[in-house]
Amino acid sequence: EVLGRHDGLMYYTIGQRKGLGVGGGGNGGRWFVIEKDVPGNRLILSQGDESRLYARRARASFLSWVAGEPPVPEGTPFPCQIRLRHRQPLQDAVITLEGGTLGMEFAQKQRAVTPGQYAAVYDGEVCLGGGEIE
Repeated sequence: EVLGRHDGLMYYTIGQRKGLGVGGGGNGGRWFVIEKDVPGNRLILSQGDESRLYARRARASFLSWVAGEPPVPEGTPFPCQIRLRHRQPLQDAVITLEGGTLGMEFAQKQRAVTPGQYAAVYDGEVCLGGGEIE
């Protein structure tokens, strides 16, 4: 891992490989962002092993629902699809609302689930709403 101070830290995304300003050395593998410490102004990088980029679960807050209210009551699991990135194919998941946040459990591990980006919740092709990934 490489820890370093970076200006413009908020512009990097988890899993990003380009534009990091590092290269070579280490084990010869590609460098990529695995974590951002915004309060500490640190960018945490890793080289080679991308397994740390994958997550089966995530949370979102600052929720917004197209219908003005969630699709299910709090605490009720709801099978749906989620899109974590623009144009990403919909991913099967189960969501649960808990205390104003959205718990997401994906059928398949997702690469580079990035805090600050948005998760959109779908029922088939119908967008129900979403929130900011924590």
